[in-house]
Amino acid sequence: MFGHERARHLGFTDAVVNNASGDAVLLPDGSGRPFASGSWVPIAARGVAAEAQLRERIKKVWKTDLFLSSVEKARFAAATIKSNWHQLEDGNGLRVAIVPQAIDLPAGYQRWQSLHLVALPDPDGFMGLFNDAYEAVAEAVLTVGRHDRAPYYYKPSAKAQRIQAQLEKYGKVKVVDILDSLNEAAQQNLITIDRKLMSVEAPTWLNINEQRTPIIAPRPSFEKLD
Repeated sequence: MFGHERARHLGFTDAVVNNASGDAVLLPDGSGRPFASGSWVPIAARGVAAEAQLRERIKKVWKTDLFLSSVEKARFAAATIKSNWHQLEDGNGLRVAIVPQAIDLPAGYQRWQSLHLVALPDPDGFMGLFNDAYEAVAEAVLTVGRHDRAPYYYKPSAKAQRIQAQLEKYGKVKVVDILDSLNEAAQQNLITIDRKLMSVEAPTWLNINEQRTPIIAPRPSFEKLD
């Protein structure tokens, strides 16, 4: 959530707060009264710089990726989301962690440090494929850009290294051209996309009563014929 605000989508946090309700609260661990959502969420949206202004029980709530709430939108729990559960961080104010399952982490629920950890099933190994592709592109960028090799990059698999070698052959090609080629190789046209309008929560002033709404249209006029 705060990623939107730090990416300068200004007003995103305010819209979330306004949509929550005036009585919405944050639910940190520990005893004591919960915190008013409308008062503390805008502060936390400033990121790590806001930590000094946050109360002790919600010091790390600025790391929130997603707020989980009840149907009534009155009680919110801060959640952190990671593609690699080894990169999880807990902290005061964070309640839930959401990750895909891994070889060393079965799908399901468990406690991890101070977080309620939920590992989502990944039967097709998508995250493994995603990480392998990410590592191949990262290695190609390091080579073509002549960057210092960071210690945290994993070595791509043999198949991914073939993609890496192809990318390195086209170091002067525009990024959009590479993306188009990757999309073509992925054969995305094999997947059918169905688009339809989804209902949204419109503001109260936008609600229209179809029974009583008059038809608004310009009044026609005609020239007299001789």
